[in-house]
Amino acid sequence: MSLPTNLNEWVARYSVFDLGVSMMKTKPADDGYDASYKVWNHGSIAIPVEIGYVISTTDTVYDTLQYNQLPELSMSFIFHETIPTRPKAIVLDPNHYLPDIDRSNNYSFTLPVRFRYRPPEMLFPPFENLR
Repeated sequence: MSLPTNLNEWVARYSVFDLGVSMMKTKPADDGYDASYKVWNHGSIAIPVEIGYVISTTDTVYDTLQYNQLPELSMSFIFHETIPTRPKAIVLDPNHYLPDIDRSNNYSFTLPVRFRYRPPEMLFPPFENLR
């Protein structure tokens, strides 16, 4: 068996990467805002993923969810973070580094939503273009 030449080809052939985020809530805390959100693993693998706390349409705070923090396959996990400014949205893989097969579940907004998150251009092509 030969190894594929790039990550996209390998992931498309052998596994599915699809993390999703939901149920974002924020509340005031002593040193900022306490944000809680649920991350789902809808795919068949779990790898570290960047997460963005969207503060405004031009300001995002980045962090990384490490492998040991991610939910097991077909499971979910609730995360709690304290952020200095109230985030408007939580976004998984905000810069589209990973070949996620369903990006529609990669963000969760607080209510009310006063702006629309516009993700950057995809760095990886959709899976149907890899075949």
